[in-house]
Amino acid sequence: MDIDWRPLPHETGADLEWRDISPPPDLYGDLEVSRRASPEVIARAYKTLIEKYHPDRHPPSAGPTSEPIAKQLNEAYSVLRDAIRRAEYDRRMRYRI
Repeated sequence: MDIDWRPLPHETGADLEWRDISPPPDLYGDLEVSRRASPEVIARAYKTLIEKYHPDRHPPSAGPTSEPIAKQLNEAYSVLRDAIRRAEYDRRMRYRI
C-alpha cells in the first residue's frame, strides 16, 4: 500500500494526515469484461463467475476457500451494475484518484 502524507491546513505540520493512494482495483478485470461492456454482458459475466467461485461449491474441507474471490466478484458487480457508481469508478480510474 502506498502512503501519502499532507499537512492539514490548520496544523503546524507536526501532525500529518495519512491517506491510502494505492490504485483502485480493476473491477472490469475482476469480471473479465471490457470497459465498454454493456450492463447485460457484465451481468452475464458475473453470474458465470459467481457460479464458478461461489463458496457453497467449494467447501473449506476441499482445499483453499473461494470466499475472497466471491467477495471480490460481488464488490465489482455491485459497482458496475449501478450506472452512477460505474461512472464515478470510471472517472476515478481515468484520473487515478
